[in-house]
Amino acid sequence: MYQKFCFILSRSTVTGTNPTDFIRRLRTTIHDFEARFFKSKSNLDDIQKILQTYLKTALYSRGETRQDPLLIVYEKENRVLKRNNELRDAGLRLQDILKQSKWLLKADADADIWKAYVDYVDEMIIESLYEIIDYNLNYLLEESDPTLNKRPLFEVELILDDLDLRFNPTLEFGSANGLYDIVDTLIGNIFRQAAMIPRLAEHSGQKHYQNDLEGMKALNDRRLKIMERLRDTMKEANDWKEDVNEYAYLWLDDRKEHMRQFLLYGRALEENEIENRELIIETPPSLVQFQNQIDLFQSIYSDIDSWNQTFLFNSWLRVDARPIKRQLLNLVNKWINLYKNYLIDHVTVSLNELELFIKHASDMLQRQVRSDDLKSLIEMMTFLSQVRTRQEYTDDMAEPIKDIIELLKSYAYEVPQTIYAMLDELPEKWIIIKKMAAKMKQYIAPLQANQIVNIRNQIIDMEKKQQEIRERFLRDAPFTYDTKEPYV
Repeated sequence: MYQKFCFILSRSTVTGTNPTDFIRRLRTTIHDFEARFFKSKSNLDDIQKILQTYLKTALYSRGETRQDPLLIVYEKENRVLKRNNELRDAGLRLQDILKQSKWLLKADADADIWKAYVDYVDEMIIESLYEIIDYNLNYLLEESDPTLNKRPLFEVELILDDLDLRFNPTLEFGSANGLYDIVDTLIGNIFRQAAMIPRLAEHSGQKHYQNDLEGMKALNDRRLKIMERLRDTMKEANDWKEDVNEYAYLWLDDRKEHMRQFLLYGRALEENEIENRELIIETPPSLVQFQNQIDLFQSIYSDIDSWNQTFLFNSWLRVDARPIKRQLLNLVNKWINLYKNYLIDHVTVSLNELELFIKHASDMLQRQVRSDDLKSLIEMMTFLSQVRTRQEYTDDMAEPIKDIIELLKSYAYEVPQTIYAMLDELPEKWIIIKKMAAKMKQYIAPLQANQIVNIRNQIIDMEKKQQEIRERFLRDAPFTYDTKEPYV
């Protein structure tokens, strides 16, 4: 501008230009310069305004539709893509503004003064990007500070997955798609906003501003503090998971093998006992032992059922315990039903077997046994032996079954009416069977005596025949030395 002013002044002096014309031309030049100068200054304001749009707008923020909205991370890809596209557009506008300022100021791109001007604009952009990133990091710090915030920021759920107790997303360090990886990605995306705007100072050798921002200690300190806070909180949650893992026997122990051992020894064997089980005396469990086992698992059920639906760690990490609580309660029910179902099956099978035996006995004991039919007599004697063998167990069967039924009723089990009917009818029918068996025993007693006599006579006859054969053999033996034709 100064050079142009000197040029106009010299021209007016040499040519003798009219002063009025000179002033008009000078005023035009000054007005033009003033307009371009203020427009370039306005461009600086526009540059700041473009980035100020994002100063108080967090890339990740809480949702607005829930009473305790969590940080929105489930749609993080869409949010990042939208923000990055906006910043790219902003970067193009910044480049256009800088080009316009260069034209307005009639600057030479290679001139040091223009490079200094661009460096100044670069510093403005870096400062604005610093404020954007700083706001986002401070947002995470404040929302995860238990002294400032009492609402959860992140949520994971604890689940039992294929016999493995784990968080979803996982709280293991170094796991892909785990919470640590998610938060690290969130922070990385916050810093990556600075890479969306092309570097205006091309002479700096940098394509964008991310390296500058990542090199700032204040921002890195905030980043490290967030991750340190996350690690501490994850450790607390994992410690709680270890408490839950004390119930691992519910899903790791083999229920069938457990019941097999319980029925043999009245308890589950220890690991060191399994190898020497042949040395352990078999002691089948009593009904009281069944009751103790059911009560034990009922108590475990009550403990788990009293858990909260969620657990909060450091006020900002919430664990949804509903999935694992539901799974554990289902497992405890299976253990409870393991004992209940055995007792139910024992009652049902015992009564059904007795009913079938009584029907069979009624048919057998009404058969006619003839004195000359040894086979039917033997069958009847065998069956009477079965009745005698079963009698001791069956005579004392009713009371234990009633005790089992009373125990099951105490656990809200509805006993079918058919079971009560069988308990009323079968004892009377069994008494009838015993009477029929006693009569049959008296009836076949003479037949047995006759058969005994017959058998003895047959034995005597057999012994006589055996003696005759022996004597004949000794007399007519074919292997004496004087046998003329031994092979005939």
